[in-house]
Amino acid sequence: MQTTYGIPPRVREETEQHALDVGRFLSGSLSMEMFKARRVPRGIYSQRRGDYMLRVRVPGGMLWSSQLRRLAELNRQYAGADLHFTTRQDVQFHNVRLENTYPLMKGLLEAGLTSLGGGGNTVRNITTCAHSGIHPAEVFDPLPHVLALTEYLLSRKSAYNLPRKFKIAFSCSEEDGALARVNDLGFIARRRGEQKGFAVYTAGGMGAVSRPGVLFRDFLAEEELLPAVNAVLNIFHRFADRRNRHRSRLRFVLEKLGREHFLAELEKELVKTKAEIQNVLDSTLQLEQQQRGKAPEAPAHNSSTSALSKKYEDWLKTCTFPQRQGGFRGVFLPLKRGDMPVEDLQLLAGLCEKHAASHIRVHRRQNILIPFVPQEQLPGFFAGLERLSIQNGSSEGEAWTVSCKGADTCQLGICRAQELNAAISKEVRDAGIPARLLAELELHTSGCPNNCGQHAIAPLGFYGAARRKSGHSYPAYNLVAEAQLGPGNLQLSSELGMIPARSVPPFLVELLSDYSRREYQDHDFPAYWQERGRSTAVSLLEKYAPVPSYEDAPEYYRDWGAEEDFSLAGRSAGECGAGVIELIAEELKKSEKAYDRARRNAADASACSRLLLESAGLAAGALLVTKGIEPGDPDTSFREFERHFIDQNLASEKHRDLLILARSSLRGTPGLTKDNMEQVRALLDEVQRLYDRMDASLNFPVQESEDRTEQAEQTERTSMLGAEKKGGKAEEKQKVGRELDLRGVPCPMNFVQAKIAMEQLPVDSLLEVILDEGEPLENVPQSFTEQGQEVVSVIPEGDRAHRVVIRRAK
Repeated sequence: MQTTYGIPPRVREETEQHALDVGRFLSGSLSMEMFKARRVPRGIYSQRRGDYMLRVRVPGGMLWSSQLRRLAELNRQYAGADLHFTTRQDVQFHNVRLENTYPLMKGLLEAGLTSLGGGGNTVRNITTCAHSGIHPAEVFDPLPHVLALTEYLLSRKSAYNLPRKFKIAFSCSEEDGALARVNDLGFIARRRGEQKGFAVYTAGGMGAVSRPGVLFRDFLAEEELLPAVNAVLNIFHRFADRRNRHRSRLRFVLEKLGREHFLAELEKELVKTKAEIQNVLDSTLQLEQQQRGKAPEAPAHNSSTSALSKKYEDWLKTCTFPQRQGGFRGVFLPLKRGDMPVEDLQLLAGLCEKHAASHIRVHRRQNILIPFVPQEQLPGFFAGLERLSIQNGSSEGEAWTVSCKGADTCQLGICRAQELNAAISKEVRDAGIPARLLAELELHTSGCPNNCGQHAIAPLGFYGAARRKSGHSYPAYNLVAEAQLGPGNLQLSSELGMIPARSVPPFLVELLSDYSRREYQDHDFPAYWQERGRSTAVSLLEKYAPVPSYEDAPEYYRDWGAEEDFSLAGRSAGECGAGVIELIAEELKKSEKAYDRARRNAADASACSRLLLESAGLAAGALLVTKGIEPGDPDTSFREFERHFIDQNLASEKHRDLLILARSSLRGTPGLTKDNMEQVRALLDEVQRLYDRMDASLNFPVQESEDRTEQAEQTERTSMLGAEKKGGKAEEKQKVGRELDLRGVPCPMNFVQAKIAMEQLPVDSLLEVILDEGEPLENVPQSFTEQGQEVVSVIPEGDRAHRVVIRRAK
């Protein structure tokens, strides 16, 4: 079987260790937390249904036909869903039983593949342009570097014990098809005369906070590649904040050190690593180039296509493109949702062997690219593709959209992104709009802010959110747009507004209908967007933003593809903890918008004062939810922020004067004016800083000036609570701490109030919480479990309620 990279002994050892770990976990001798810490870096994630997903690293997205066949066999034997191709050129097996993960990993090794580094705090799959090696404008093909670097890093344990995940990409030209400028480490192929090298970008990335990378080197000779990779990884190890996973990616190291200091440290580290590591990749690069094999012979002439069908002609225009090698074309195979059935995988492998160069490439748009199809073989290749069960060509709009798995399987998902794209495709088709417009649009959809659907680089895209109206949760999407990826120009998408999930398809149908008007037929979407698309989209957002009441339109409170009402139950952090974070983020966003409007209206004294007061009130109230307080009105927000944040040395004393002025404004006396603009800005920055430093348990770091006397008094109070029950006599090993009746308290406030009560108890004490059935019972215990506390028991308590006993473990 042909392979692309070697499997170091360490990978085989890790695979055998996984078999032992599964046995120990199933027998109860290995804790769930420890098992999770071990399996995730091996690319094994739990899914919502209780089974698992296994992610296989496919460097550069290249798979030989023989490997494709083996993946099909393994999928049929060990998985319960179609094989999935991802935006980072990985392959994923879904619905895998835990006991089948080890034989699946063994089968992958036989195919020259591994899942090690498919997840966790590791160097993830290294990507490159799907068309590298065949792109007409490429500088040179970086795939050999990708394969050689993969083999090198697989052998290094330090690459799999990082502060957070680390992503590397190689682009073959300035078009940056692999998104090198939005990775932790990105290389763009360049030449100086005959010398090969790279422009090097670092500290970029997509996630809840997406940022472009900074240019580290305008030209790095290819023999310096390995020292540069090690230098960046060493800086990451040295400076990243391992305690706060929300701020531990490399881009936050850049933010902490500042650009100049960060790049200076990299330069010093590169000098050091160059002295230690020299030309290790040279022989490997040669070997990898040989392993790729040779392209088939170019045809002497092209056969006529005059008698072929219109469907074939449409396919030629939409799904094929000329390679830089004369006589060959590359072929795109669009995949709905990035999924492909076993039977189609095997058929495709045979077609590649018969009509092409016996290998495929996974594209970042979740499609497949087949290179080196001789032009005279195109009719036969097309006929073969027609035998596949999946839709071939451009008539199915969903196959041209990009989406992550979303809430269907992912434990972090909020909305069902794939189901939304399916609904969009259907309504576009029903409206008579050509599916090719969705291909031009490059629509990206993520089920949450984490960017797995790559909405940060979308000309138009959406990411999921949760909102509430009159006590009912409903799914919603943030509209993002205006990303640009051209040579010398990188602009990430920006938010335009929010829309309920049910309104997204009709919104998009109206937008595409406008785009498809005759006068815009010769324009591409970015040109249309600049001319009138943006203003049209903003108007449509206003039209579709309203959410009717639950009684009038219950479907608005159900996600696409779901029969039950929308809920965040099933997220790994529980609805409650995740809901608190989303509520804070939404209030901060509103505060920033009010401040921007105040700044723009500085000449209007009345409007400026009103908007500054609104901004300050939203900022002061944003974090109160972590203290179990519903702010309700600005006066409450100002008083409670002072009591819980300034008095407790979590926020600076300098804000007291501003709060006094703000409360004066509320009473109608002279208060905030444009002269207080900087003070309001400082308050917003302080609250944002607190939010950024908030840990997963919704706690904040106390400033060094903390009043130790108050801390001592608080410690004394909490120690007394351990003896509240049973006549003040606490059990030695299992202290009863407190009972809390939270019936009638909705999520996430029930969780926050219970968390605050828990924090007042000594370690090993018990908190007994009475919760309503439904979302409270589903989410509050899960949220405590995710924060490391122990749910001891859940027993019925009266009518439609349960008593949950939780032990404070830390």
